[in-house]
Amino acid sequence: SGIKKAQGLDYFEALPDGETPWYVSKINNVRELPTSELPMGIIYGLEYSTVLINVPQYLAYLKNKFTGMGGIIEQRALDHIEEALLFDATSRNEPSGKTPIVVNCAALGNRMLGGVCDASMRPVRGQTLIVNSPDAKRTLTRLGSQFGYVIPRGDGTVVLGGSAEAGSWDEEEDMKTTQQILQRTQALEPSLLPSSMLELDESERVRALRANIISVGVGFRPMRDGGVRLETQEYVDSVSGKPFTVVHCYGHAGYGYQSSLGYARKVHQMIESV
Repeated sequence: SGIKKAQGLDYFEALPDGETPWYVSKINNVRELPTSELPMGIIYGLEYSTVLINVPQYLAYLKNKFTGMGGIIEQRALDHIEEALLFDATSRNEPSGKTPIVVNCAALGNRMLGGVCDASMRPVRGQTLIVNSPDAKRTLTRLGSQFGYVIPRGDGTVVLGGSAEAGSWDEEEDMKTTQQILQRTQALEPSLLPSSMLELDESERVRALRANIISVGVGFRPMRDGGVRLETQEYVDSVSGKPFTVVHCYGHAGYGYQSSLGYARKVHQMIESV
């Protein structure tokens, strides 16, 4: 499935309102780090049990499960939400009393999708590196002005990040950001490099880590002002004149994968209640 158990470690440069993170009560094997274990510039650290998601492997797993249960995948461009009815040629000819249901998970596409045109959707650009680093086993995140993260994928490769640039649609690699990610992550997680390299100075460690880059990625988190939109909305098909129901579920920003199971269950409940 691409999902494995692992140890997580979060470092905070500051705590909003001086309070511990909201998720402390939701996770297992929690340990607050003593001051003696905190890196310079960190006021709070949290260790806990978590899971790692190898996204390409996980998506392939979900696709196989879906098609294995009879699901059909089609790729089309839609100008209006009602065009989703065309995916099922019979949907516009359903017998009376059976209302077609469309689940809208179009993310940033909802900015321009007719029938939705949600102006509260905006991109938050993120740049990441995939490196070969089989010794890295735990996921680490530093929150604050020196934001960075290390996420092993369980196959010897590791995702290094990152950036968060609200409103940017730039698809090209930013070389300064790549350099910044290398500098921050090698300091955050020494095991990204062999122990024999730990005595090198910072510039040499960064150079060594750069040599392990497999790929550089740029993506756009689907941020929504006001948070996730999770609700049903009734429409009338302009072609058939018949009603159909849309379950909107989008705007998950940077936490789509880790929250996907919970949202999927909620969407299923909403469909069952229509």
